[in-house]
Amino acid sequence: MTDEARSIERLAHGDERAFAELATLYQRALYTHAYRMLSNDAQAEDAVQDAFLLAYRGRASFRGGSFKAWLFRILTNRCLDLLRDSKRHGTVPLDPIPLEGDTARPDPSDLGPSVEDLASSSELLRHVEEALAHVPLEQRMAVLLRDVQGFDYDDIARITNTELGTVKSRIHRGRLAVREYLITRGWRPGNPREPKAVGEE
Repeated sequence: MTDEARSIERLAHGDERAFAELATLYQRALYTHAYRMLSNDAQAEDAVQDAFLLAYRGRASFRGGSFKAWLFRILTNRCLDLLRDSKRHGTVPLDPIPLEGDTARPDPSDLGPSVEDLASSSELLRHVEEALAHVPLEQRMAVLLRDVQGFDYDDIARITNTELGTVKSRIHRGRLAVREYLITRGWRPGNPREPKAVGEE
């Protein structure tokens, strides 16, 4: 049994110290996810703290399975709440740009290269992150959960409360949007040349 599994078992038996251990285990990953969704350091920190508080208060509702996925669902919902608040104040565009055929169900074997594959060199990594910031929110969220956090499609569907086919469609379209953004900046598959910065001629 792994340390995580032991902590989850202790948590199920009411050991509150186990919650702190699990929270510490995933704190960095949660912050990374929050920051890439919100693009704001202070908001990301607040979202993670809020998520931990909500998770702690609702720890009795955890019924086993992936504790990490459970935490990420709480965090993702909190990030969406913050983005909605920002939208109401006119500071952040929340709604994704409608794409033709967004409800299409792509072949699971043809979801395109992951963002990790695209960011095959350190020079490209920051451009991939920049590209992700331009991807519609739901697609960005799905790509981050899959390609950065490593969740499987079923977990992502549970985290985002979305149908499995929609998850696959969002990942496919999100990856495609990242790739197309990089190409518009001068990157080509197999070409190590660093893309241009935004506004660079």
